[in-house]
Amino acid sequence: VYDRVILTAIAARKRQKREAAVAAAVGAVQFTEMEKQVVALRTLHIGTLLLFECGYRMRLFAEDAEHAAAVLGIRAQRHRAFLEASIPVHRTLFHARRLVNAGFKVGVVKQVDSAAMRTVSESRSAHRKPLQRTEQLKWIRGATVLHSGGEAAQRLTTTILPRCKPLLRCLQQIHLGKATPSQTVNALQILQELEVNLTELKGLFTVKRSQATQLERILGGFPTMSVVLSGHLEEIDIKSAKRNDMELAILERLQQQRSQADKYRGFTTRLESLAGEYDSVLQSCRRILQNPSLEYTTFRGGAVSDIRHLIQVNREDLHVAPKDWLVVNSTKKLLRFHPKEIVQLHVQEEVVKQQKQQLIQSVWRQFMSQVDAQIYVTGMNCVDLLATLDALCSLATVAQSYPNYTMPEFVNGDSSRLEIVDGRHPIIEALLEKSSYISNSVFLASSATSPGSLLVVSGPNMGGKTSLLRMCALIVILAQMGSFVPATSVRLSVFDGVYTLMHRHGAGFDAQHPSSSCEQELTALSALSQHATAKSLALVDEIGFGMTAQYAEAVGVAQMLYLVENVGCHVVFASHLTAVIQRLQTRLGSKCQTKQLEYHYYAQADEGKAASEVVQEGVTFHYVITDGIASDSFALDTARRAGIPPQILERARGLRDDL
Repeated sequence: VYDRVILTAIAARKRQKREAAVAAAVGAVQFTEMEKQVVALRTLHIGTLLLFECGYRMRLFAEDAEHAAAVLGIRAQRHRAFLEASIPVHRTLFHARRLVNAGFKVGVVKQVDSAAMRTVSESRSAHRKPLQRTEQLKWIRGATVLHSGGEAAQRLTTTILPRCKPLLRCLQQIHLGKATPSQTVNALQILQELEVNLTELKGLFTVKRSQATQLERILGGFPTMSVVLSGHLEEIDIKSAKRNDMELAILERLQQQRSQADKYRGFTTRLESLAGEYDSVLQSCRRILQNPSLEYTTFRGGAVSDIRHLIQVNREDLHVAPKDWLVVNSTKKLLRFHPKEIVQLHVQEEVVKQQKQQLIQSVWRQFMSQVDAQIYVTGMNCVDLLATLDALCSLATVAQSYPNYTMPEFVNGDSSRLEIVDGRHPIIEALLEKSSYISNSVFLASSATSPGSLLVVSGPNMGGKTSLLRMCALIVILAQMGSFVPATSVRLSVFDGVYTLMHRHGAGFDAQHPSSSCEQELTALSALSQHATAKSLALVDEIGFGMTAQYAEAVGVAQMLYLVENVGCHVVFASHLTAVIQRLQTRLGSKCQTKQLEYHYYAQADEGKAASEVVQEGVTFHYVITDGIASDSFALDTARRAGIPPQILERARGLRDDL
């Protein structure tokens, strides 16, 4: 042990020396201008994982590189002062989504100038400075049923709502400053059409009554902004905007301010003069090559952009071509050149185009900021109203598509009740399709002077107890969200919550906070006891997972008595434990109903063997709820259905009889 302590201390001292050496080396490194930008931007955007655009790669530094390497599966290695990793520029959006899904806030730092613009700078010191960058993009991980209306309802569901699908995305893009011209125009036109259509629908849905319906209140709450929308649409050219031609779309607005208009005309004039210079260079090349019909050619290289203003020379005429011409590509018969004048003109043209594009984007951003300030909040309110209308249309579709659904009736007063006549589980009923679903009725009632009631359901395994509990929960939730429900009739009070304890397949395991299945069940029971009130519905499917029979009985009885007598809520409890059911019935009296799911049990001897030797048992489920307590859980029948080998079942049957 003593030797192990010494070795551990030596290893720790070596590790400290290595860390100190690395820290000293990093501290001795002089930051480059690029690295100073990294430090400044990372200090400014603490908590954001930043991707820096550097040529054709997006680079990550320090902890950002470490996190990205772990999430994206890329390599991170130390270079000078930082740990670094990188991804291709064209895969930025793909990898940013992965990082966001992993829980990071991701920012993209873009270059705001280019190498082409630096080449024409008159200042020598500008050539030595790094390209300017700024953080530009950031990603973060954001009833009443329609009874009538006929033509108006059809128009709402088939025309108006489908037209509004892209509205939310367009508004978000405008708010982030990333919207294209077509998205901006689309949002403005959708809102404009929506105001007109919903105003017409309001008159069609209006019902003469003292109090307005929820639908009328929704339609009446739609904001009026036609003047603002028309004003924004008049500022831009709609046809050009739909083609995403930003320059023509914003041209009229750009020319309204004198300084911007002068800059724009200057850039346009300069591009026109450069086009004339290209013609002058072509004339000079014709004289040099003694070819009066010579014209520029364009090389289309597939993945790369088109290469323009190429001079094509046959190999037999190469002796005429000047030595300073740049060979761009060649074939077996000819070569294509860029004269040095063309190279210079290309650089000048690229600079002017970038400056012109920056001016256009600046004016477009100003327009988007103005649109965002005036319509974003109002537009998002419209989205909320549309979402409510969409939900109402869905509920109306349910009421119209399922004739065997009924409208629930809510009762007022101090008494609390849940009365379901011939209720059905909506999901199981839909899955059975042509098969007939066996319905069941549930009645729970209590008064202000005697709150709380208990319905205990027993029966064989796979007999339908859990489905009955889920049916109660779904019918209550559907009713309170404004939907028709799968039943002949339903009368209920308003519940403030539906609390459930259902056994789940494969209880979740948390390595950081491990707990047993028994502890998880007791934790769920504790939460149910703390949150349930006298106006709640509690649904408990078995108690005692991971406990002995005595503890399961004790906890089950105590929990049910607490919910009924102390909390005073309605409880539906499924259990196999006969002793628990009998004790609850004795203690609660009329507040406790005991029901069982009907079944038919049969037992017969196999042919050729004595009746006392091997008996074939079976259970037929009726799925009908009746009064009484089930005598057995018939777990052996469930085991037979699950495919347990017959010899095991036979031995278990004998042990059961002995016990």
